[in-house]
Parts: sequence; structure tokens; C-alpha cells
Amino acid sequence: MILDQLLVFSQEQAVTGSVASDNNIDVQTVRDLGMGEPLHLGITVVQAPQAEGPATVQFRVQVADDATFSQNVNTTTQSDALTLDALAAGTTRFLCLQRGARGRFMRVYYEVGGGPLTAGQFSAYLVKDVQDAPVTYPSDVIVE
Repeated sequence: MILDQLLVFSQEQAVTGSVASDNNIDVQTVRDLGMGEPLHLGITVVQAPQAEGPATVQFRVQVADDATFSQNVNTTTQSDALTLDALAAGTTRFLCLQRGARGRFMRVYYEVGGGPLTAGQFSAYLVKDVQDAPVTYPSDVIVE
């Protein structure tokens, strides 16, 4: 997976309650958003979320006309509300972005249900291609 720094919403962002990603993406300044091709939101669990009681985390991609997300805010894509057991450290989830939403700015919104969380860190980014199967080789094969 090749990651463009201009397409990163968060890097190891601590999430304990519902919060927007550290970064917004201005679609007028990024180099290539895969014109006509599928885009995916990648969410990597850096530190597994924890809570004192039952909690869930939902990931939403939002678009808006302004960088403060106060005008025409729409959710374009969202995950299910995931239980903490489904968010193990080191795992990555991909959501295919739905096309057609209008707005100059994009962000990820981390929606915590039932929390607050006592720990949890996530990285979120846009990618064109998803490598969702690990590449493994037998132990006696040399790759040159």
C-alpha cells in the first residue's frame, strides 16, 4: 500500500470520546483522488480501545463546504458500530467510499457509543488500492 501524506486523516490519534480526525482533506489541493476509481478509507487500530463498560466505535467519512465543518455537513460512508473486541491492535479495516457527495473538505469522525474510552489510538487514510491479504512465502523460498 502506498500512502500519500496529503490523504492522511489521523496518525496514531488518541480517541477517548467522539471526535473528528486531526486532519481534513481539501479535495481541491490533493494530487489525485482516483478520478472515477474506487477509493477506500483505511482505519488501522494502533492501540486497542478500552473502556470500563461496554462501548462501540463507529467510523464516518464526512464532507462539508468549509474547513470548520459548519456548512452542509454530510456523512458519505460509515462503518457499523464496532465492539471493542472487533478492534484489536494492529488490525486494519477498509471501507469503500460512496461517490456523489458534494463538499470541498473531508474528514473522519470517530463516534464512540457507550464510552468513554479509557484508551485507544487510530490512524485513518485514503487509499486507491487495498492489500487485504497478507503476502506469505514458504520458509525455504528466497525472494530476490
